[in-house]
Amino acid sequence: MVNTGKFDPKHSTNTDSGSGNTSDGASPSPKLPNLMIGDIEIHLPKDRSLFGIYQRHPTYDFVYWNVIGGILAENGIKDAELIDVGANIGDTIAHFRRFSQGTAYGVEAQQHFFRLLEKNMAPVANVKAFHALVCPDDKVGDVNLVGGGATGMTTLTPGAGTFKGKTISCAKLVDMTSGPYVFKTDTDGFDDSILADLITALDTGRTDPTIISFEGPTSAQMLDADYDGFIDVIRKICGKGYQLLILSNIGSMLGFPGTDAAQAEWHLRSLTQALRAKVGYCHYFDFIAVAPGLSCKTCDLTDMDSTIWTDIYRRD
Repeated sequence: MVNTGKFDPKHSTNTDSGSGNTSDGASPSPKLPNLMIGDIEIHLPKDRSLFGIYQRHPTYDFVYWNVIGGILAENGIKDAELIDVGANIGDTIAHFRRFSQGTAYGVEAQQHFFRLLEKNMAPVANVKAFHALVCPDDKVGDVNLVGGGATGMTTLTPGAGTFKGKTISCAKLVDMTSGPYVFKTDTDGFDDSILADLITALDTGRTDPTIISFEGPTSAQMLDADYDGFIDVIRKICGKGYQLLILSNIGSMLGFPGTDAAQAEWHLRSLTQALRAKVGYCHYFDFIAVAPGLSCKTCDLTDMDSTIWTDIYRRD
């Protein structure tokens, strides 16, 4: 059984809405609320938006990571490792720690988020944090990162990149792993470029991830039909035999195309049309890709008795 933990506003610390911030951007006690994900306390950025998301949507990210934990469990994979691209403040690693003690490699480019990542992960064993931006070695001179206090956006402008910080390639990250691993990327629209770099690294003989998890295109990319890069990497991932599940980030199943890339593309275009027609209830969605040969019964989200739905706080 997956140790799902729970999020409960009653169990999260310091829900007073007062002001005040520490020098590292963390929410100080007792003024701003922190989150408890499993046994890990997550100090939040100044805007506290993540706390509000969990209050409104208690299944946010819990179902998603419970599915991944369930897939690992049903295949007898214990303590897998994690490559977390766009680690932000460490909330993904906290979710991962609810079912795996394997080494987690967290990569975050934004300085204010990286400080919180280090703070939140300081008491957590087997976490390696990197203040860097993930991009292909041959694109370092093309990369831009903007965002201020938000999560940021990474783009490529051939020959005119402005990012001057450290970079790291997917090949170097994969080379750090020593066993089964989950590769997760969530970078607000740059994930197709990261996945393309990952696929290039895998095509040179490196070990394939047990699971690849990634965020879909942003709402702006969907409205502009600017997601050919995502379609291309989805085709390549399915071509490698991975089975795809598509979820909203609050845990609703949007599609289970399996290895059928054309079906995955159809789902993506359908979600785009729903967003344009303003009938789509959630334009944030995520993909879980399960390696060939692995069981993925956990992907049947219609089973309400499944452990993926247990121990998640509900106000009703």
